Amino acid sequence: MSYQKKKKRGMAAREQAAGKKLGHSLRNFCIAGFFLAFVFGCFLHHQQLQDQIAAVHLETQAVESQVDEELEKQIDLKAKQSYLQTDDYYARLARERFHLLKEGEHMYVFE
Repeated sequence: MSYQKKKKRGMAAREQAAGKKLGHSLRNFCIAGFFLAFVFGCFLHHQQLQDQIAAVHLETQAVESQVDEELEKQIDLKAKQSYLQTDDYYARLARERFHLLKEGEHMYVFE
């Protein structure tokens, strides 16, 4: 084989190797791009989940405060109910509404 033929083969081999290197580098660039896009997508999804968690946490706090308020109202109502069943309440009611007096009491009206 002559030197010229070897030289041509060498050039063709170099061009073919350069083409393969270009193909490999393009493939690696695409893989890196897809990987970065995947990581960025995961990051965005993570941020959305964090925002949803914060919203649920705020809603939970609001509901818990409503429950606390309702429990306080329930306690007040039970206290009022127990007072309304006492003799003291009935005596006060009789005095205020019906102007009744206990034995031995006298009513004085000033005009």
